[in-house]
Amino acid sequence: MIKAFIFDFAGVITTTDAYWEWIREKNLLDKKDIFQRLSEDVDRAYITHDQFLAEFAKAAGVREEVVWKEIKKKFLLN
Repeated sequence: MIKAFIFDFAGVITTTDAYWEWIREKNLLDKKDIFQRLSEDVDRAYITHDQFLAEFAKAAGVREEVVWKEIKKKFLLN
């Protein structure tokens, strides 16, 4: 019986980590600590995806509607 299914999407299923690539392209690495905490919090289910998106957009200075739309364009499947 399967009790858990665990995988690492970025860098395993995809060839790049689109999240960090987008952050680098937008010159937001000075806020790396904020984005790292948000990434860990959503991965651990401390915050919902909607909370993550709202906080991410606020920290990045962009509208929520464009965040995943732009990041998803960077995903290249292995």
